Amino acid sequence: MIFFYRHIATIILLAIAAPTPTLCQVGGIWGKVVYTKSGNVRVHLLGDPTYADLGPGKYARWSPDGRKVAVKHESSIFVVNADGSNRIELVNDAEGDSNCPVEFHTNGREILYIKDDHIMAVDIETKATRVLVDYVDCTGELGMDTDQNRVVCRDDHILRAIDLDTGKHTEFADDHCSAGISPDGNYVTYNDNGKPHHLKVHIRKINSDCTDSRAYKSVLHRVMPDEIMGDNHHWSNHNDWITCEGDEYRNGVPYMINVKTQKGYVMVEVKGAKYPDLWVGGSLNPDEGHTQ
Repeated sequence: MIFFYRHIATIILLAIAAPTPTLCQVGGIWGKVVYTKSGNVRVHLLGDPTYADLGPGKYARWSPDGRKVAVKHESSIFVVNADGSNRIELVNDAEGDSNCPVEFHTNGREILYIKDDHIMAVDIETKATRVLVDYVDCTGELGMDTDQNRVVCRDDHILRAIDLDTGKHTEFADDHCSAGISPDGNYVTYNDNGKPHHLKVHIRKINSDCTDSRAYKSVLHRVMPDEIMGDNHHWSNHNDWITCEGDEYRNGVPYMINVKTQKGYVMVEVKGAKYPDLWVGGSLNPDEGHTQ
Protein backbone atom coordinates (compact mmCIF):
# COMPACT_ATOMS: atom_id res chain seq x y z
CA MET A 1 0.00 0.00 0.00
CA ILE A 2 2.83 2.41 0.86
CA PHE A 3 4.48 1.62 -2.49
CA PHE A 4 1.17 2.30 -4.28
CA TYR A 5 0.80 5.77 -2.73
CA ARG A 6 4.44 6.57 -3.46
CA HIS A 7 3.86 5.54 -7.09
CA ILE A 8 0.79 7.77 -7.38
CA ALA A 9 2.70 10.68 -5.81
CA THR A 10 5.52 10.25 -8.32
CA ILE A 11 3.09 10.35 -11.26
CA ILE A 12 1.50 13.53 -9.90
CA LEU A 13 4.88 15.23 -9.47
CA LEU A 14 5.95 14.34 -13.01
CA ALA A 15 2.69 15.68 -14.39
CA ILE A 16 3.18 18.96 -12.56
CA ALA A 17 6.81 19.31 -13.68
CA ALA A 18 6.19 18.51 -17.37
CA PRO A 19 5.70 21.50 -19.71
CA THR A 20 2.26 21.96 -21.26
CA PRO A 21 2.59 20.71 -24.85
CA THR A 22 -0.38 22.57 -26.37
CA LEU A 23 0.35 26.26 -25.76
CA CYS A 24 3.38 28.49 -25.30
CA GLN A 25 5.45 26.56 -27.84
CA VAL A 26 6.02 26.74 -31.59
CA GLY A 27 8.87 25.23 -33.57
CA GLY A 28 10.34 23.42 -30.59
CA ILE A 29 10.63 26.46 -28.31
CA TRP A 30 8.44 28.17 -25.77
CA GLY A 31 8.26 31.93 -25.37
CA LYS A 32 6.27 35.09 -26.08
CA VAL A 33 5.68 37.49 -28.95
CA VAL A 34 4.99 41.21 -28.77
CA TYR A 35 3.80 43.32 -31.70
CA THR A 36 1.61 46.30 -32.50
CA LYS A 37 -1.74 46.20 -34.26
CA SER A 38 -4.08 49.09 -34.99
CA GLY A 39 -2.08 51.40 -32.73
CA ASN A 40 -1.98 49.13 -29.68
CA VAL A 41 0.63 46.75 -28.26
CA ARG A 42 -0.22 43.08 -27.77
CA VAL A 43 1.57 40.20 -26.04
CA HIS A 44 0.86 36.52 -26.74
CA LEU A 45 2.32 33.28 -25.54
CA LEU A 46 3.56 31.45 -28.63
CA GLY A 47 0.67 29.66 -30.30
CA ASP A 48 -1.94 31.18 -27.97
CA PRO A 49 -4.63 33.32 -29.66
CA THR A 50 -5.43 35.18 -26.43
CA TYR A 51 -3.37 38.26 -25.65
CA ALA A 52 -2.63 40.98 -23.11
CA ASP A 53 -3.28 44.54 -24.30
CA LEU A 54 -0.42 46.84 -23.23
CA GLY A 55 -2.05 50.07 -24.40
CA PRO A 56 -1.22 52.52 -27.21
CA GLY A 57 2.05 52.20 -29.08
CA LYS A 58 3.54 51.98 -32.55
CA TYR A 59 6.67 49.98 -31.66
CA ALA A 60 7.47 47.51 -28.88
CA ARG A 61 10.52 45.47 -27.82
CA TRP A 62 11.19 42.86 -25.11
CA SER A 63 13.40 43.29 -22.07
CA PRO A 64 16.16 40.67 -21.78
CA ASP A 65 14.25 38.72 -19.12
CA GLY A 66 10.90 38.86 -20.93
CA ARG A 67 9.16 40.59 -18.04
CA LYS A 68 8.90 44.10 -19.44
CA VAL A 69 8.29 45.77 -22.79
CA ALA A 70 9.69 49.02 -24.17
CA VAL A 71 7.03 50.99 -26.08
CA LYS A 72 7.25 54.04 -28.33
CA HIS A 73 4.01 55.98 -28.68
CA GLU A 74 4.18 59.26 -30.56
CA SER A 75 7.17 61.10 -29.00
CA SER A 76 7.10 59.21 -25.70
CA ILE A 77 8.98 56.12 -24.52
CA PHE A 78 7.23 53.88 -22.00
CA VAL A 79 8.14 50.80 -20.02
CA VAL A 80 5.33 48.41 -19.12
CA ASN A 81 5.05 44.99 -17.54
CA ALA A 82 4.34 42.13 -19.95
CA ASP A 83 0.84 41.72 -18.47
CA GLY A 84 0.02 45.39 -19.20
CA SER A 85 0.41 46.67 -15.65
CA ASN A 86 2.55 49.53 -14.37
CA ARG A 87 2.96 51.50 -17.61
CA ILE A 88 5.39 54.39 -17.00
CA GLU A 89 6.39 57.24 -19.30
CA LEU A 90 10.18 57.71 -19.30
CA VAL A 91 10.80 60.49 -21.88
CA ASN A 92 8.59 62.60 -24.12
CA ASP A 93 11.14 63.91 -26.65
CA ALA A 94 11.93 60.74 -28.58
CA GLU A 95 12.16 61.09 -32.35
CA GLY A 96 11.52 58.87 -35.33
CA ASP A 97 8.12 57.73 -36.52
CA SER A 98 9.28 54.88 -38.75
CA ASN A 99 11.59 51.86 -38.68
CA CYS A 100 11.19 50.98 -34.99
CA PRO A 101 13.40 53.57 -33.23
CA VAL A 102 13.30 51.86 -29.81
CA GLU A 103 15.06 48.89 -28.19
CA PHE A 104 15.62 47.53 -24.70
CA HIS A 105 19.23 47.86 -23.59
CA THR A 106 20.56 44.37 -22.88
CA ASN A 107 21.59 45.48 -19.39
CA GLY A 108 17.85 45.37 -18.65
CA ARG A 109 18.02 48.73 -16.89
CA GLU A 110 17.76 51.15 -19.80
CA ILE A 111 15.82 51.65 -23.01
CA LEU A 112 17.42 52.90 -26.23
CA TYR A 113 15.72 55.51 -28.40
CA ILE A 114 16.52 58.18 -31.01
CA LYS A 115 16.96 61.92 -30.50
CA ASP A 116 18.77 64.34 -32.86
CA ASP A 117 19.85 61.29 -34.93
CA HIS A 118 21.74 60.02 -31.87
CA ILE A 119 21.19 56.81 -29.92
CA MET A 120 20.09 57.72 -26.41
CA ALA A 121 19.55 55.59 -23.31
CA VAL A 122 17.04 56.27 -20.52
CA ASP A 123 17.17 54.58 -17.12
CA ILE A 124 13.84 52.90 -16.30
CA GLU A 125 14.21 53.57 -12.57
CA THR A 126 15.61 57.11 -12.41
CA LYS A 127 14.56 58.37 -15.89
CA ALA A 128 18.09 59.75 -16.30
CA THR A 129 19.19 59.95 -19.94
CA ARG A 130 22.59 59.68 -21.61
CA VAL A 131 24.02 59.73 -25.12
CA LEU A 132 25.12 56.28 -26.29
CA VAL A 133 26.14 57.05 -29.91
CA ASP A 134 26.59 60.53 -31.37
CA TYR A 135 29.42 60.02 -33.89
CA VAL A 136 27.26 58.49 -36.66
CA ASP A 137 23.67 59.24 -37.60
CA CYS A 138 20.99 56.73 -36.59
CA THR A 139 17.26 57.06 -37.22
CA GLY A 140 15.82 53.64 -36.37
CA GLU A 141 16.02 49.83 -36.37
CA LEU A 142 18.03 49.63 -33.17
CA GLY A 143 19.53 46.39 -31.92
CA MET A 144 22.09 45.44 -29.26
CA ASP A 145 24.12 42.33 -28.46
CA THR A 146 24.02 40.58 -25.09
CA ASP A 147 27.51 41.77 -24.11
CA GLN A 148 26.36 45.40 -24.53
CA ASN A 149 29.31 46.40 -26.71
CA ARG A 150 27.78 46.34 -30.19
CA VAL A 151 24.70 47.98 -31.65
CA VAL A 152 23.13 48.27 -35.09
CA CYS A 153 21.02 51.05 -36.49
CA ARG A 154 19.56 52.38 -39.69
CA ASP A 155 20.13 55.82 -41.27
CA ASP A 156 17.78 56.12 -44.22
CA HIS A 157 18.70 52.91 -46.10
CA ILE A 158 22.26 52.69 -44.77
CA LEU A 159 22.67 50.01 -42.09
CA ARG A 160 25.50 50.29 -39.57
CA ALA A 161 27.13 48.08 -36.96
CA ILE A 162 28.90 50.00 -34.18
CA ASP A 163 31.43 48.92 -31.56
CA LEU A 164 30.63 50.89 -28.41
CA ASP A 165 34.02 50.21 -26.81
CA THR A 166 36.15 51.58 -29.66
CA GLY A 167 33.74 53.74 -31.64
CA LYS A 168 34.62 51.82 -34.80
CA HIS A 169 31.80 50.95 -37.14
CA THR A 170 30.97 49.56 -40.55
CA GLU A 171 28.21 50.11 -43.09
CA PHE A 172 27.18 46.52 -43.73
CA ALA A 173 24.37 47.31 -46.17
CA ASP A 174 23.40 50.22 -48.43
CA ASP A 175 19.96 50.74 -49.98
CA HIS A 176 18.52 47.99 -47.80
CA CYS A 177 16.47 47.70 -44.58
CA SER A 178 15.71 45.60 -41.47
CA ALA A 179 18.95 45.95 -39.53
CA GLY A 180 19.41 43.37 -36.78
CA ILE A 181 22.21 41.93 -34.64
CA SER A 182 22.59 38.49 -33.11
CA PRO A 183 22.76 38.20 -29.30
CA ASP A 184 26.40 37.08 -29.54
CA GLY A 185 27.22 40.21 -31.58
CA ASN A 186 28.85 38.33 -34.44
CA TYR A 187 26.16 38.54 -37.10
CA VAL A 188 23.90 41.18 -38.62
CA THR A 189 20.86 40.98 -40.88
CA TYR A 190 19.35 42.99 -43.67
CA ASN A 191 16.39 42.63 -46.02
CA ASP A 192 17.02 42.89 -49.76
CA ASN A 193 15.52 46.05 -51.24
CA GLY A 194 15.87 45.17 -54.91
CA LYS A 195 13.22 44.19 -57.43
CA PRO A 196 11.55 41.89 -56.65
CA HIS A 197 12.33 42.78 -53.05
CA HIS A 198 11.93 41.27 -49.57
CA LEU A 199 12.41 37.71 -50.83
CA LYS A 200 15.36 36.88 -48.55
CA VAL A 201 16.84 37.80 -45.20
CA HIS A 202 20.60 38.16 -45.58
CA ILE A 203 23.04 37.48 -42.74
CA ARG A 204 26.58 38.87 -42.61
CA LYS A 205 29.41 38.09 -40.20
CA ILE A 206 31.08 41.10 -38.54
CA ASN A 207 34.86 41.05 -38.14
CA SER A 208 36.55 41.28 -34.75
CA ASP A 209 37.02 45.07 -34.69
CA CYS A 210 33.64 45.91 -36.28
CA THR A 211 35.17 47.58 -39.34
CA ASP A 212 33.97 45.15 -42.02
CA SER A 213 31.60 42.26 -42.71
CA ARG A 214 31.30 39.35 -45.10
CA ALA A 215 28.38 37.38 -46.50
CA TYR A 216 27.44 34.41 -44.31
CA LYS A 217 24.00 33.09 -45.22
CA SER A 218 20.74 34.01 -46.95
CA VAL A 219 17.37 32.52 -46.08
CA LEU A 220 14.39 32.62 -48.42
CA HIS A 221 11.20 33.96 -46.90
CA ARG A 222 9.54 31.10 -48.74
CA VAL A 223 10.39 28.95 -45.69
CA MET A 224 7.54 30.72 -43.88
CA PRO A 225 4.23 28.83 -44.32
CA ASP A 226 2.10 30.29 -47.16
CA GLU A 227 4.41 33.29 -47.67
CA ILE A 228 7.22 34.35 -50.03
CA MET A 229 8.09 37.84 -48.73
CA GLY A 230 8.95 39.26 -45.30
CA ASP A 231 9.73 42.60 -43.71
CA ASN A 232 10.74 44.30 -40.46
CA HIS A 233 13.08 41.59 -39.20
CA HIS A 234 14.39 41.60 -35.67
CA TRP A 235 16.79 39.20 -33.98
CA SER A 236 15.29 37.66 -30.85
CA ASN A 237 17.15 37.06 -27.57
CA HIS A 238 18.26 33.69 -29.02
CA ASN A 239 20.98 33.33 -31.66
CA ASP A 240 18.91 30.89 -33.72
CA TRP A 241 15.72 32.89 -34.10
CA ILE A 242 14.79 35.92 -36.23
CA THR A 243 11.31 37.41 -36.47
CA CYS A 244 9.55 39.17 -39.34
CA GLU A 245 6.08 39.90 -40.64
CA GLY A 246 4.46 38.53 -43.79
CA ASP A 247 4.69 41.00 -46.66
CA GLU A 248 2.83 39.48 -49.62
CA TYR A 249 0.17 36.79 -49.18
CA ARG A 250 -0.38 36.99 -45.42
CA ASN A 251 0.36 40.62 -44.64
CA GLY A 252 1.20 41.27 -41.02
CA VAL A 253 1.24 37.64 -39.88
CA PRO A 254 4.10 37.40 -37.34
CA TYR A 255 6.63 34.75 -38.34
CA MET A 256 9.82 33.42 -36.82
CA ILE A 257 12.68 31.81 -38.74
CA ASN A 258 15.28 29.42 -37.37
CA VAL A 259 18.50 30.48 -39.09
CA LYS A 260 20.17 27.11 -38.42
CA THR A 261 17.47 24.81 -39.75
CA GLN A 262 16.06 27.42 -42.18
CA LYS A 263 12.52 26.59 -41.12
CA GLY A 264 9.79 29.18 -40.63
CA TYR A 265 6.81 29.18 -38.29
CA VAL A 266 3.75 31.31 -37.54
CA MET A 267 4.13 32.63 -34.00
CA VAL A 268 0.43 33.33 -33.61
CA GLU A 269 -2.43 33.38 -36.11
CA VAL A 270 -3.21 37.08 -36.50
CA LYS A 271 -3.04 39.48 -39.45
CA GLY A 272 -2.06 43.14 -39.35
CA ALA A 273 0.76 42.72 -36.81
CA LYS A 274 3.66 45.15 -37.16
CA TYR A 275 7.28 44.89 -35.96
CA PRO A 276 6.99 41.61 -34.01
CA ASP A 277 9.62 40.71 -31.42
CA LEU A 278 10.18 37.25 -29.96
CA TRP A 279 11.37 36.39 -26.46
CA VAL A 280 12.59 32.79 -26.26
CA GLY A 281 12.15 31.19 -22.86
CA GLY A 282 13.67 27.81 -23.67
CA SER A 283 13.90 24.87 -26.06
CA LEU A 284 11.64 21.85 -25.93
CA ASN A 285 13.03 19.92 -28.89
CA PRO A 286 16.77 19.16 -28.80
CA ASP A 287 16.65 17.88 -32.38
CA GLU A 288 15.60 21.23 -33.87
CA GLY A 289 19.14 22.61 -33.83
CA HIS A 290 18.71 25.09 -31.00
CA THR A 291 21.67 26.09 -28.88
CA GLN A 292 19.93 27.51 -25.83
